[in-house]
Amino acid sequence: MKHQMITAACFAFLSLALFSCQQQSDATLSEKVKAQNVVPDPETNFKDGFATAGRLFPDKLRGIPLEIITAHYPNPCFAVYEDSMFVWKHNTTIQANEDLQLIEYGSFVYTKKGWYLRVTMSPQEFATYYNCPNALLKKGVIYTDKESWRREKKLTAGDAMWYY
Repeated sequence: MKHQMITAACFAFLSLALFSCQQQSDATLSEKVKAQNVVPDPETNFKDGFATAGRLFPDKLRGIPLEIITAHYPNPCFAVYEDSMFVWKHNTTIQANEDLQLIEYGSFVYTKKGWYLRVTMSPQEFATYYNCPNALLKKGVIYTDKESWRREKKLTAGDAMWYY
């Protein structure tokens, strides 16, 4: 049985990562972020938003069933300095509790001002990055983005959350 839903998943409490490490092509992701006009407030102190107890999910995700298990490895993900950039290298895996048709995924970042939507991704992008034909998740199958890396010129801290 197929169900369409977005499932909130995976708080990645990363010691030195502003966002959860993401996608194979940082240029593609950067272009997508710019195209969606998702720009962090330069006055925001991301450290103030790190691991705030008792916070709620973003409005977009409240009340949605939790049907997907997700994990990052390694977690925490520490930055390494390569080619004048900080790079957070890890993979992201997800597994559904039942057959699901993915309709959207993306990431939020938590700051002292609350959650803001960093990027929204399509089912086609998910199918490509997670090697999941037609973005149809089969119950119990583990799908992995093996290079869900992030690059940044500045070393920053904070929490990120992927949703599916």
